[in-house]
Amino acid sequence: MLDSLLQQTIAFLGSFSPPVVSFLLGFLPVSEIRGAAIYAFQQGDQSLMLYGIAGNIFAAICLILLWDIFHIEKIGRMIVGKRIEKMIEEYHKNHELGEMIALAIFIGVPLPGTGAYSGILVGKILQISDKRLVIASTAGIIAAAFVMFLALSGAISFLSIFK
Repeated sequence: MLDSLLQQTIAFLGSFSPPVVSFLLGFLPVSEIRGAAIYAFQQGDQSLMLYGIAGNIFAAICLILLWDIFHIEKIGRMIVGKRIEKMIEEYHKNHELGEMIALAIFIGVPLPGTGAYSGILVGKILQISDKRLVIASTAGIIAAAFVMFLALSGAISFLSIFK
């Protein structure tokens, strides 16, 4: 069942041009820019990463714009609790620039559970303004693309020694 679903998904994505596939991989929360970078290297065209970056930034902006419609911050505040929320608000008053930098690093580190989707959730809970959140997420996405480019370039160079 799962194998046939995967095959159908691959066949579906194969019907699109590589830039569209890269954009979609960047947009999706499962892959984000990390998946788009792997796809770009697999295709042998690293410029496809630019489409993945655009897709990931577009997803981040859409998520920020849709945030108020779904009132997700209320859910996040219920999870965090009132006591921690007050601590966050007090800390937020004095450290907004530091929060932006930390958020960009969080988004940029290519580890499971990090990325634009989870970074925006954290940023909204921390009550970072939308403008600063777009800046931090864009910086983090570009940093993640750069880290993935370096990692994939190094892995390819390292593996070519064994040919």
